[in-house]
Amino acid sequence: MNKAKPIGIPALIPLYQEMAKDNPLLQALKVSVDHGQVMPNIPQMGRFFSSVGAALEIAINGQLSPQAALREAQANMLHR
Repeated sequence: MNKAKPIGIPALIPLYQEMAKDNPLLQALKVSVDHGQVMPNIPQMGRFFSSVGAALEIAINGQLSPQAALREAQANMLHR
């Protein structure tokens, strides 16, 4: 099951060490976790993700170019 889909980093250190031995992706994820910061739970983060998500959908559907969709997302984030 663990090989079928990534499950994140196990909290149990011995299990992480066993799983990470031959898994460079899990090792890289651990480095990111060790050096990253938790995203704040503030309204601006929701605004960012909803605007960028909409921009990606618009660009993928061909309604706007990726650049134009991201400009629209930026405008949405700044003017809410």
